Amino acid sequence: MAHLRTFFTFLLDKAVLSVNPIPRSYLKLFFKQSDFSTGRKLHLFSKDEISALREELLKEYKGATIANSVSRLALIVDTYLGLRPEELQVLKFEQLVKYEGSYTFKIDDSWSEKEKKPNGSLKDRPKGTYRYCLPIKNIEVIDLIKDFQIKQKSTSMNMV
Repeated sequence: MAHLRTFFTFLLDKAVLSVNPIPRSYLKLFFKQSDFSTGRKLHLFSKDEISALREELLKEYKGATIANSVSRLALIVDTYLGLRPEELQVLKFEQLVKYEGSYTFKIDDSWSEKEKKPNGSLKDRPKGTYRYCLPIKNIEVIDLIKDFQIKQKSTSMNMV
């Protein structure tokens, strides 16, 4: 329906049609508003569930190749930081900082799915502003990040 509406709008612009036969809110004519709501249920993980998830991810990470370990490391890090997916996608090693006695990330960018590139700012914040994420108190995770950075550099050097 959306494609047809776009097509007919094009014909309106060319003065071929005087009225678009597809109404603007066409879905509302066929469905009730309650049909649009999925009724999402939220699940909050308990501390035990988070610990089990971290252990499983760590086990998978240690058994994976460098190419296959990126997503697992990202998920491990995210269980500590709680980032939006768009923020997690643009994390950089140089953003790992020590702040108030703990390691964390100082972020200032997020991913734009529409433009398929970083958009230069965080959601609902002006460009150039940053924020510190939650602290990562587990030094093993910090070591994993640093080791991964070294492995990634050595892998990219071998490819050149």
